[in-house]
Amino acid sequence: VGRLDKGQAILLRGRRRVGKSALVTEFVRRAGVPSVYFSAAKGAPLVDELAHLTRAIAESDLPRASVAQGNSPSSLTASLSLLAAALPSDSPSIVVLDEVPWLLAGLPGGAGELQRIWDRELAGKPVLLILLGSDLAMMEHLTKHDQPYYARGTDFVLHPLNPRDVSSMTGLNAIDAFDAYLISGGLPLIVQDWK
Repeated sequence: VGRLDKGQAILLRGRRRVGKSALVTEFVRRAGVPSVYFSAAKGAPLVDELAHLTRAIAESDLPRASVAQGNSPSSLTASLSLLAAALPSDSPSIVVLDEVPWLLAGLPGGAGELQRIWDRELAGKPVLLILLGSDLAMMEHLTKHDQPYYARGTDFVLHPLNPRDVSSMTGLNAIDAFDAYLISGGLPLIVQDWK
């Protein structure tokens, strides 16, 4: 999962339904380390999002998850501080924040809060922080040189499947696989159910 002496961050972006969440969920399952997975909702009130994030921490298998129980943080900084307190300091863990642009969209200064907690509390722990987002522009903006989260994570793009991938998944010949690719847009969930 990474080095045991410092945190690592990954920013994974890709269009909607391309399989980001499924890929990361499988990765977390296979890693077999304590983790927490939070998925933001588009347009949700901040107070609700913070409550859901806190609940996700409290219900996770992080060693000190109980620090989040009964808490009602009023800021992203407070929620992320609870997260940092729940993480182990001497063994790897994974934190997934899915659709992070939706969380930050209604929160002026949210990227700065994320950066502050990363620098002060999370980066010093053996945690893999995975930030997912389908709002490509917002995810790109998050890592621009004039933004708070610049150079704090590795940026990845998950592209749709190509015709060869579609052929491999479906067993179709080249011509039929190309047709399936054009119809499905290379989206894995559609290709998976092609038959």
